[in-house]
Amino acid sequence: MKTRTFKNWLFCLLIPLLATVSGAAPAAPEPSLLTPKEATFLQTAFQSGTDKVKLADLGVSKTGDAAVKDAARQLMLDHQKLNGEMMALATAKKVEVTDAATAEVTKLMEELNKKEGREFDRAFIEAMLQWHLKDVKLFDAAGPQAMDEQVKLLITNVTPILKEFATKLAMLQGAPGPGGASIGKAGAVKSGPAVKP
Repeated sequence: MKTRTFKNWLFCLLIPLLATVSGAAPAAPEPSLLTPKEATFLQTAFQSGTDKVKLADLGVSKTGDAAVKDAARQLMLDHQKLNGEMMALATAKKVEVTDAATAEVTKLMEELNKKEGREFDRAFIEAMLQWHLKDVKLFDAAGPQAMDEQVKLLITNVTPILKEFATKLAMLQGAPGPGGASIGKAGAVKSGPAVKP
């Protein structure tokens, strides 16, 4: 009887010790410091930025047009910088973000990889333009709903940059910019069929 009691006591003593050593109880992730809408916006904006970097990288490597290559390179560098700022904010606010390619950008890149020369240039510029216009809408919609001061500041600072990118892409393509006003044709790329991301 004494032996069984001792074994029970020893067993009860060892269970918490084993759980601690094996790490059986992982710490729960800390809750975000943002509202669910703000956190979702930040995740979506960061993901879109990383997708645009992947698209821009494809543009740099695949185009033979100097104007398109310069635009793609600038977009890649600028979005890498913006992504770094969004990553820092996400980390500070305890929001999980990912830079894994979405199914959307993977499919688009597969479609673009099938194109060559001017056909690629037209499709690439159109895709980038549409992606930036979509992001302008995302940021415009998030602005009035943002409560966090740093998120508001991000939206205030980044929205004009996205609009500027869209205008430059529209100029390169010869299409209307985000304001809707027609911008005269510029660059070597002319307007072509839409490739929507």
